[in-house]
Amino acid sequence: MTREDDDPDPKNANLKSLSIGEETISSPIKENITKTLSKSTVIIKATPEIEGAVVKINGKGTSLEVEVPSVVNIEVTSKDGTEKKTYTLELKGKPIP
Repeated sequence: MTREDDDPDPKNANLKSLSIGEETISSPIKENITKTLSKSTVIIKATPEIEGAVVKINGKGTSLEVEVPSVVNIEVTSKDGTEKKTYTLELKGKPIP
């Protein structure tokens, strides 16, 4: 194993996991996701693949409570700041029984 194999790619702007309430989606994560929920709000949490990458949910931090329905933008900036990837999460509401 070389030293390069030990170093994570500083240009990596991918999500490792995305939690939508109690459900967690793991890598690889699609850039456009649609979920239908029977809740009026949900907590979204996003974790980057590489430590040091910056995640912002709707321009804020790595965790955010949002209303349902809504469209959530999750931006990941690579550790070295050269790459950005935006994930779009569309939350649709269904009637609460």
